[in-house]
Amino acid sequence: MFASLRKTLVESHVAAIAVAYLLLFAVENLFGALREPALYATTFLVTAVASLTTVHELPQIPPNLDAFTKLKFEESLIALLYAAVAFILAWLFSRWAFGLGPLRSLATYREKLKRKTTCLVG
Repeated sequence: MFASLRKTLVESHVAAIAVAYLLLFAVENLFGALREPALYATTFLVTAVASLTTVHELPQIPPNLDAFTKLKFEESLIALLYAAVAFILAWLFSRWAFGLGPLRSLATYREKLKRKTTCLVG
């Protein structure tokens, strides 16, 4: 008879690969979202330290951001949204396929795969 879609996906390794890919996509977008604000804060701190050592004054924070900085922060917000969506999709798919969260399902799958390969060797 026909197997269920969930069972077929789990047995063919597609479910684990999809969960791993979605998690990697989420982590990549999270780092991309944090890159610009971290660069902006680092630039401000370096400027503050440099101006304290030479002019003995703190740099002024502009009341409004320029258009380029706003655009970069909007891109960071979109990347953060992509990261959240990818993580939610990984969690939902993992719960549907394995009945566990994404990290736990991958750890369990890794142990299952390790047992399967040691039986073939030994």
